[in-house]
Amino acid sequence: MKKQQHTKWIAIFAIAIIATLFLTSSSLKVASAEIAVVSVSHSPTDISKDIKVTVEITFNDDTNVSGIQIQYCALVPDFICHFPKIAMTTETENVWNGNFTVVEETGLIGYELLISLTNGSALIAPDSIDYLGYDNIFEPIADTFYFSINMTKGTTNTSTKSAPLSFGLGELVITFSVILFARTLITKKRKNV
Repeated sequence: MKKQQHTKWIAIFAIAIIATLFLTSSSLKVASAEIAVVSVSHSPTDISKDIKVTVEITFNDDTNVSGIQIQYCALVPDFICHFPKIAMTTETENVWNGNFTVVEETGLIGYELLISLTNGSALIAPDSIDYLGYDNIFEPIADTFYFSINMTKGTTNTSTKSAPLSFGLGELVITFSVILFARTLITKKRKNV
């Protein structure tokens, strides 16, 4: 009798292990979907001040994408990024879009996409000068890439719109340094408690 109970518990334990392995392997398959960007585009192509630019990104599989933000910047004559970053939304399966309004009157503008993943990591697109074979990638500073858009001279809308907050590279470095310093102090304080 004791031996039968022992065998019964072993069988239940084996079934539980098999069920756990089956459920874990199926969830790992979903969680390990490889993310590849298929295309990035913007419209319209003729850009001038006060024009709304729509950006679209397509993935082979966006299962592990938790969010995407557009970082819009003036690239030439001055490198100045605008804040806040613009959140993109899912249009259809594997396709996300978002838009920003151009505040510059002339020059070269651009954008990069900050792709947040469900595992807490992030990707930046573009991440190289030859990203997806596109010829509109611009590198304003070493190893920092943007999809670029040439401004066209056009009529500007004189309506008053609030412009996004703008920071130059120096302000970004100072802001990042202050945040990093504050984070270090908080971490040290928590360890000492």
